[in-house]
Amino acid sequence: MASLKSGIDKLSGDSKTLVEDYVKLFSIKQSEKLALLLGILFSFFMLSLLLLIVILFSSFALAAWLNSILSGAYTGFLIMGGLYVLLTILLLLRIILSKTPFMANFFSRLIAGILRVKHDGTNDLKGLRHSSDKLQQKIDSGQELIKTDLQLLRYSIFENILKEILGLFKGRKKESRSSEAESADA
Repeated sequence: MASLKSGIDKLSGDSKTLVEDYVKLFSIKQSEKLALLLGILFSFFMLSLLLLIVILFSSFALAAWLNSILSGAYTGFLIMGGLYVLLTILLLLRIILSKTPFMANFFSRLIAGILRVKHDGTNDLKGLRHSSDKLQQKIDSGQELIKTDLQLLRYSIFENILKEILGLFKGRKKESRSSEAESADA
């Protein structure tokens, strides 16, 4: 019976660890997804703002150029419009080359800090992905451990049932021997 109790205790402990790992994995994955979402939204906002500024300054430059035909100055407006076009192109290239939205790592650190996500590594997207993969491997091995513990528990239950059944037969043999001895004495 002691092995049965220890089997149940081990199964219970492993199940608790597995549930905690699932909760941790969920929080890490949700942090990563929320950081990506906020990064996408922020990138869209920044690109929209920069494009709006480009359009605004380009409009001013075009207006100033038209005024220059009538004797006005426009060079400053074109330079500013060109700077914003260049800034927009650089931001788009950075997003395309890194394959992560602008400010996604900032948001992942912020969200992981807010949600108090504890994991190995840094709170940037790469660190969260690495921790997520490690935790998934731990959960997979925990599931295998629980399956093994459950199988050992089954064997232990079967062993205890067999011992009880054999104990019944031994008890009946002793009873039949003692009753035979009593009838032989009489």
